[in-house]
Amino acid sequence: MATLENIENLLTRAKSTAKEKLLEAKQSCNNKLPQDPSFPYKEEFEALPTTMAALMEHSGELQTRIHFMDKGDDQVIKEYEEREKTISKLKADVNNSSSVNKQMEDKMIQLREAWLPPLEELLQGIGVTFGDMFAKMGCAGEIKLDKGGSDEDYDKYGIAILVRFRDNELLQQLTRHTQSGGERALTTAIYLMSLQLRVTSPFRCVDEINQGMDPINERKMFQLLVKVTTDCDNGQYFLLTPKLLSKLDYNPKIMVHTIQNGRTIMNYKKWKLNKFLECARNYTP
Repeated sequence: MATLENIENLLTRAKSTAKEKLLEAKQSCNNKLPQDPSFPYKEEFEALPTTMAALMEHSGELQTRIHFMDKGDDQVIKEYEEREKTISKLKADVNNSSSVNKQMEDKMIQLREAWLPPLEELLQGIGVTFGDMFAKMGCAGEIKLDKGGSDEDYDKYGIAILVRFRDNELLQQLTRHTQSGGERALTTAIYLMSLQLRVTSPFRCVDEINQGMDPINERKMFQLLVKVTTDCDNGQYFLLTPKLLSKLDYNPKIMVHTIQNGRTIMNYKKWKLNKFLECARNYTP
């Protein structure tokens, strides 16, 4: 019975040792066993002897080779250990940086959602008004947000103004090279009028906006200008120009200032303002 008990104890210890060795081997192979498809040392394992005797002999050869190998320089080992520490620290820094970047990205998305949708909604409203005004002129116009090819490069964000003045043309972006001076002036005037209805501003001032326009478009533009600027209480609008077409439509909300200067001009103190007003009242187009 003593002999059988000893054998059982040896068997138990052998099983325990085998489990420990199996666990160590598995850990050194990324927790994979030879029968797993993703076993990292499949080719090396298949090259090993298949019998226990041959395997033990192969193991002995390897142990002997290891025994006679150069033990290495202590400085090399020290450098290796230091580099391992450095690599561990860099990995930790990368993980921390990834976490910080994720937080910053989430914050950026949160801020963008706070201002981008309202901006797009505002531009959509301005674009509708802009397009309607251009349609009344017999042309076509469109306004959209230009992101410059990147949703996150906010420095390149801008407003793209596209116009078409002839039926046989496509909508083209407004540039100084594509449209004539008169077309650009008309587009600018209509764009400012579109803003007048949507964006509050104390005043707007344009200088010689009607210069270069043909008489038909100038008259249409002026009619739109009068309607837009006098139908809403959204700030003053100053139009500076050296000339205007005759027989334009005015209303009581428009004030005309005629600026005269020069040595040959009559002193304003000698003007007969009542006579000027009487002539204006009696004027019939």
